[in-house]
Amino acid sequence: MERWWESSDEDDPITLEPISSLPLPPFSLHSSLFDPLSLSAYVISRNKFESPLTRQEMTRADCKRLDEHLAKYKHHFASNDFYEPASVSVSEAHALYKSIKVDAPSADQDRLDAMRSVAGMALQNLFSYNVWRSGAVQSHEEGLTIIDDDELVAEVSDEYFRSNNAAGLNEGGMDEVFPELSLEATRKGEGYKADIEGVKGVVERAAEEKERKDERRREEERRRRVVEARLRVERAAERRRSLLNTFHKNYLLVSISVR
Repeated sequence: MERWWESSDEDDPITLEPISSLPLPPFSLHSSLFDPLSLSAYVISRNKFESPLTRQEMTRADCKRLDEHLAKYKHHFASNDFYEPASVSVSEAHALYKSIKVDAPSADQDRLDAMRSVAGMALQNLFSYNVWRSGAVQSHEEGLTIIDDDELVAEVSDEYFRSNNAAGLNEGGMDEVFPELSLEATRKGEGYKADIEGVKGVVERAAEEKERKDERRREEERRRRVVEARLRVERAAERRRSLLNTFHKNYLLVSISVR
């Protein structure tokens, strides 16, 4: 295989490692080159299907191309100590993200964003991620080593998965320990749809509760305005009575003085 990318002077936008050091061909997205494994882990873990460099949206076709690219060069993963493929399809994760819809006017973007945010959390329960083994991102320049932990793609392997791996659950794979929770079982069963419906249900209930609170606040505001209006009427009536009393007193005084 011709290693054409070894002549590239670009760095991966996610890991900051030179594209030329990749053990497999880089993936091209919107005219930029990426480490394909880093890109797949990045978009899935963040539930943001867009270019990390330009923020341009990844289409379903882009996700499918990335899956095919990883599948084509998967033999590189087995022979390299620094890479392990994630047991998740980018296309499936993208489909899950797009399946979250809101039956409301387009202006209700906050509600849609909230639902998709919850779907992002559901992704980490629906799929199992392998540990990203490359460690912290390192940049070498003039004898200095800069380690940027904030850019770690290892976020996909959080403390929960690390603790379970440490307990030995990863020796045979989570699928063997809990086959009913495996990705394959999820795909075949009703759990996938049930989880999505659960996500929708949580957000729908939160939205309904917010609407009820808003309605209570509006009702309280209406009552407050009615009370204030009634008080204004009563104060105006009191002023009129006071003026009439003053007028009557003055009239009587004038009448007495005339007599």
